[in-house]
Amino acid sequence: MKIKTAFFILLASILVLGSSGCGLVKNALGIGDEGALGELVGEVIEGIGESDPESEPEPAAPATPEPQSPADAPEPDPEPEEPGESEDQSVDMAGLTALEQLDSYRSQYVQSNTMDGEVVESWSITHEYTRDPMGRHTVSESTEGGEFEFIQLADVVYMLSDGEWMSYTSDDMDQSAFFAEPTGMGPEDLYNCRSQGTETVNGYPSTHYVCNADEDLAGWIAVSGGAIEDYRAETWVSEEHNIVIRSLIAYRLKEDDEVTDFRFETNVDRINEPLAIEAPEGVDPPGVSADIPVMDGATDQMSIAGMTTYAVSGQTVEDAVAWYKSEMAARGWTLDEEQSMDEAMMFAKDGQTYVVMVAADDDGVMVTILPNDQ
Repeated sequence: MKIKTAFFILLASILVLGSSGCGLVKNALGIGDEGALGELVGEVIEGIGESDPESEPEPAAPATPEPQSPADAPEPDPEPEEPGESEDQSVDMAGLTALEQLDSYRSQYVQSNTMDGEVVESWSITHEYTRDPMGRHTVSESTEGGEFEFIQLADVVYMLSDGEWMSYTSDDMDQSAFFAEPTGMGPEDLYNCRSQGTETVNGYPSTHYVCNADEDLAGWIAVSGGAIEDYRAETWVSEEHNIVIRSLIAYRLKEDDEVTDFRFETNVDRINEPLAIEAPEGVDPPGVSADIPVMDGATDQMSIAGMTTYAVSGQTVEDAVAWYKSEMAARGWTLDEEQSMDEAMMFAKDGQTYVVMVAADDDGVMVTILPNDQ
């Protein structure tokens, strides 16, 4: 049985939809990591992101140089800088501090699509993090229906989906992959950013940057046949913490007869403040009743709706079946011979019945324990 495998495929699929870190626009619009779309993309970028021509100074007419002797000739001028390379016109976002280096923080990502002044779709993700003790708490809500909640404490994870809590161990999983940093925009999203000075945002002095359209957004618009208006891409970087404290992408897309306003915003606050992240009330950690044994070396424990699964390496199905028959009998459980099979055993005790199933799994076995409600 591959219960564990199926579960983690489902889990990964759900959580990928909740990513809100670098590559915000690509994630939100479903754009892949392919490169720019040739000259067409370049033309769109220039059309979207070029500076206001009225604000650009008129180029001065070249002066006629006076004849000079070779000894008096000045050094040749340096090569002109490419647009966006000057210190006052661009910013390198690659040097930002990872949010995981903070003691704690809270972030909220909000995405909304509006047509004719009415919000037709919205999605929000609120995320809290503490480094010591390690804890993560994420709540995702959308107008499409349903709430998704995720809590990680040390090596135990609790997940709420469709109104049902499940818990599982994460000792052999890198959970950080499921919690991308919610900085809103990463280096690949920022194009020709220009400093606008210092502002206080979310209570933190920050440098405000205004940017042009990123290449992937421009390419998406180019191939969709739509027209973009009122594009805004802004980010605020905390002077004290060197993180993105706020990011905003907003634009209007005209496609055929439809006009849609898109807005993507991330805000970070509660930096290095006390945050309490705890297990959900009334939800047990992964495992079974103390009266039911678990084999030594158990990993990947998962519990949902009273069912528990775990894996054990280096064991055969025959050995695991024999072990459960012996250990359950020692604890006063009786094997129901008529209701049991070689790899699916039913045990009864004090009016309770449990089914223990054992199946081969990679280099060991997968054990499933569930109550029998019949």
